[in-house]
Amino acid sequence: MRKLKYIVPNAITAMSLLLGVVAIIIAVEGFLNNRIISFFNMEGPHAILAAWITVWCVLLDKLDGFFAKAFNATTDFGAQFDSMADLVSFGITPGLISYGAVYAIVGDAFFENRLLLIACIGAYILAAAVRLARFNAVDIDEFPDYFRGLPSTIAGGIMAMVIILLYKYKEMIGVKSFIIIIESALIICAVLMVSPLLLSKLKPRKSKLINFFQIVNIAIGYACGIGMLFPEYLFSLIVLYLSVGFTYGIIKKDEIVKQTRSTQRVQ
Repeated sequence: MRKLKYIVPNAITAMSLLLGVVAIIIAVEGFLNNRIISFFNMEGPHAILAAWITVWCVLLDKLDGFFAKAFNATTDFGAQFDSMADLVSFGITPGLISYGAVYAIVGDAFFENRLLLIACIGAYILAAAVRLARFNAVDIDEFPDYFRGLPSTIAGGIMAMVIILLYKYKEMIGVKSFIIIIESALIICAVLMVSPLLLSKLKPRKSKLINFFQIVNIAIGYACGIGMLFPEYLFSLIVLYLSVGFTYGIIKKDEIVKQTRSTQRVQ
């Protein structure tokens, strides 16, 4: 019975991995047969559905971490399995979806100027792989309350939201800007994933108001993500979190390092 508690977080990780594979298949189908498909009262290219599935993967990834801690079911196997799932769902999948989204908008003319996009996708996937390898090799508890760099999960969510929003407002943005923004987002996410910047984690705070704000927005975020609704709201939440989290990490970095070293000496 003691082993049963490990099933839940690992099953959620497995589901996230398989959904990542499904998103890749859908994106490839869209590339091979560029047509509009209908899903949940929405219409759009295959890449947009694949992007929403990536958002589901993000939600599942957060759940497996929650249940692993809640059940005290954290294991080395779970950590390695989670990294493999993250590489597929938030490394390879967003890259392929980006490629498919550009092709869906530009069409066959896309093949004439795709080398830069491929290079950006390669940089993104490589950065995700390096980050996950570093996460497993280096002491992940060096700064328990902070991420070092941008988590690949959030990077995958950012790329999914960028693709969804760009397609939604494609008439306003224009084809050339569409490609430039996707390439820029890929590079920015790649750099942030391997950067030494500290990002404050979402966790209970002393202020009840902040805790209420976090809980409400997380609940609304899950509802919007599952229902594929209001991508503007979801993207705004990510931008707000990263802006506040990275800024706080930059301001408090020296204090955080000193406090961590002091704690390590005591232990």
